[in-house]
Amino acid sequence: MSLFFHIMASGGGPKVNLDGEALISDVSASRACTAGIRVNADGTIDKLVHLTYTQIDVATDWIIPNAAASSDYDVRITGVTFNTGTVFDVTAAAEDTWIDLGSDRLWSVDDNSSSAADNHDVSFTIEIRGPNGATLASGAYRLEALYDTS
Repeated sequence: MSLFFHIMASGGGPKVNLDGEALISDVSASRACTAGIRVNADGTIDKLVHLTYTQIDVATDWIIPNAAASSDYDVRITGVTFNTGTVFDVTAAAEDTWIDLGSDRLWSVDDNSSSAADNHDVSFTIEIRGPNGATLASGAYRLEALYDTS
């Protein structure tokens, strides 16, 4: 019996959580930078540093067991605060817009100029709601991209 079905049969449901990430940062003197957070359709969460995705931690997957992940769950960002700069890639969805987790969802900041004016540092909250529309978890995240040639 799979872990998902064992948990469901024992009366417990999947656990939805977001522990947050104090800072996902890409600081470099030799190349452009990217920092991001991706909430994946498979129930995991990855951080993006430059061009590399790394699962943050199995304990901080957005749903455990991952087999319970589905497009019945939605995600959104709220409380966007620009600490430095004003550019934040919200291609996944604009602030306060719920989108389903049937696909991977990425929010990121980039810095491809050595100008201090192009440094980007943004804080926000990610929320996940369940099939019944209730918010099940939230976590605070901060992304920083700093291409510093000094």
